[in-house]
Amino acid sequence: MNILKSKASFFLILSLVILMIITGSSISGCSQPGSTATNTIQGVNNQNTSAVAPIKLVFTGHEVSEGAFVKQVFKPYLEEIEKRTDGRLNIEAHWNGELVNVMDAYDAVAAGTVDMAEFIPSMMTGRFPLDEILWFSSYNVLSFRPSKVYWTLFQDNPEMGAQYEDTHVVWMGQLYQPLIGSAKKPLRTLSDLKGVKICGPGKWAGLRYEALGMIPVSIPPSDIYSSLQKGIIEAMPVAMYELEDWNTGEILKYQSEVASCTPGFGITINLKKWNSLPADIQQIITDLGPWLVDLNDQVNLQIDRDRRASAIEKYNTQFIQIPQEELDKWAAVDKPVFDSLINELESQGYPGNKIRDEFLKLEKQYSAPEYGLK
Repeated sequence: MNILKSKASFFLILSLVILMIITGSSISGCSQPGSTATNTIQGVNNQNTSAVAPIKLVFTGHEVSEGAFVKQVFKPYLEEIEKRTDGRLNIEAHWNGELVNVMDAYDAVAAGTVDMAEFIPSMMTGRFPLDEILWFSSYNVLSFRPSKVYWTLFQDNPEMGAQYEDTHVVWMGQLYQPLIGSAKKPLRTLSDLKGVKICGPGKWAGLRYEALGMIPVSIPPSDIYSSLQKGIIEAMPVAMYELEDWNTGEILKYQSEVASCTPGFGITINLKKWNSLPADIQQIITDLGPWLVDLNDQVNLQIDRDRRASAIEKYNTQFIQIPQEELDKWAAVDKPVFDSLINELESQGYPGNKIRDEFLKLEKQYSAPEYGLK
């Protein structure tokens, strides 16, 4: 009987041990690498934490990569887009016309060769006629907020945006160009302008300069320095950053203080690419339009103030003041050319008179001292 009890106890203990082993294996299995439970948990974690590849946009610009305009305007703008989208949008930027010449940039975006580009409308003669108005910055009125003027016109007149139906324009701006630089002699009066060869790309810039007695030469930005060296051009409208960043200060020793002819320029995105972006990212880029307007104008004003002294020291630049009555003469000579543009626009069914009136009003508004550099 004792033997039977001992055997029963033995089998009971053995059963308990086996049960514990089985149970222990199941429990320990939850933490074993390679187990089904672990894979399930890891799978959930991987799904939640795996990085989604950002959307990439390839951007091209013609500005000098190490110049102030790229460092202080374009790069901060592109970085701000990436920041506000929390890295969901990545912009691969190329400078110096590396991918596309500025004259072909707009068409490259339309075709999808690049996703996003800086472009100059007036370099495509006749393509965007309403934007030609931007060439007519008044010689006798200096606006401190040229980008604000352009962007306001663009936003308030849908006819301007309709010209760009094959891409999506996200920004339009202008340079602050309060100077006309010359290489051979100072330009003080209308008589000084006679026969001077000046960079004037596009039809209307050329006609304006011809009215002043100058000889316009149409060349792309990339050829300006070599053209000055060779005497192909002897003068050009100047934004202060160009003297150092493009090295034109080596040649343009005289800088006449006059609100010079300045083209509009913009940033546009391939239409298919734009439509593929999430709605919130589209809104972020749209909201950054006014932000870039303010940044561009303020940076231009800052550079103009900061670099005048260095231009005198580095290049022996002479800044030439022109009396208001002389500038009024320049403006009077220019008026018939502006009238010709407006008549042409009206004949083509565009609201030329309306947009000109708004342009002149805005230009005058932003010439007030309070809009200058604070």
